Amino acid sequence: MSGGEIIKWEGIPIEKDNEHRPQIATGDRKDKLEREIKRRCDLLVPEISDDSYKEQYKSDIISRDMNARYKLYFELLKKFLLINPVYWLQILFRPIQRRMGKW
Repeated sequence: MSGGEIIKWEGIPIEKDNEHRPQIATGDRKDKLEREIKRRCDLLVPEISDDSYKEQYKSDIISRDMNARYKLYFELLKKFLLINPVYWLQILFRPIQRRMGKW
C-alpha cells in the first residue's frame, strides 16, 4: 500500500486436504482457484451495484459452506464405518452418558 491505495497484491490459493488441514494449492486446482480469485476481484468493479454484489457473495458463501459441510459429514461417516460395529453404540451414547453424569 502507498498513500492509502493498494499498489500490488498477491493471492495465494489455499485448499483443505483430506484431513481438513490447509495447504497451498498446486496444478489444476491452483489454476482454478486463481481464476475464481480473479472472477471475484472483477465483481468489485464500480459498475456493479452493492445489492447485486452482496447477493452474489452471499450465495457463494452459502454454497461453499454447504459443500464443506457435506464433505466433512461424508468423511466422518467414512471414518465411522471403518470402526468395528461393536463400538458404535458406545460412541453414540457416550455423550448422553456424560451429560447424565453416568460416565
